[in-house]
Amino acid sequence: MSKNILEIKNLSIMFGGIVALDDVNMATKKGTIHGLIGPNGAGKTTLFNIMTGIYKPTSGNVYLNEKEITGFTPNIISNLGIARTFQNIRLFNSMSVLENVLVAMHNSMNVNIIDIILKTKNFKKEEKLKREKAEKLLEYTGLVKYINNRASSLPYGDQRRLEIARALATSPSLLVIDEPAAGMNHKETSDLKNFLDKINSDGTSILIIEHDVKLIMNLCSFVTVLDFGKIICEGSPEMVKQNKKVIQAYLGA
Repeated sequence: MSKNILEIKNLSIMFGGIVALDDVNMATKKGTIHGLIGPNGAGKTTLFNIMTGIYKPTSGNVYLNEKEITGFTPNIISNLGIARTFQNIRLFNSMSVLENVLVAMHNSMNVNIIDIILKTKNFKKEEKLKREKAEKLLEYTGLVKYINNRASSLPYGDQRRLEIARALATSPSLLVIDEPAAGMNHKETSDLKNFLDKINSDGTSILIIEHDVKLIMNLCSFVTVLDFGKIICEGSPEMVKQNKKVIQAYLGA
């Protein structure tokens, strides 16, 4: 049985007396694609914000590979192996596609401030290695044809793909994705599914928030449903689809 890569235990958070998450317990198995769904305002993005260090919970704990990361800064959590994309695309639009990926690799460069200022041999070596890694990543993600293009010039679906590529540049063990199919047409959504399947098959665990229920049911092996800050159901896609609470709260059938 595979181990949990992520564990959420008894997690709650309040904003000005409003309970946004209420005693949430959830686990993501290593090597899987785990879907998180629920109506607007259910607490999905708030949960992502806690696990990636943007918010601190009122109570409860977050564990990555059995190590507690509750309250760690986003930078530390990224270095420990969680990479995230956002619901609203956050690219450096004036930079090239290659530069967007290189920026994400900055923290992992094995150089000091003197190397950077003096552009030492070590700095040039590291810079060359990172560029080669970035180019390979762009080939892997199908974006190499845009390598020198401005990020803002890419088609919408490829901008989403670039944001995922930038997250992969940190070599994460867990990729946390918020609404990647938002605004996509049918072909772009189909391409996205194949892309995420490929990433997962190559060893990266994925936790995904998505309003496209059909995509979640076809992509994920396990689904958790949030409503009003509480988990109302979790299990296989087939089980979730048939759950009466889910139908009432989310699926609208």
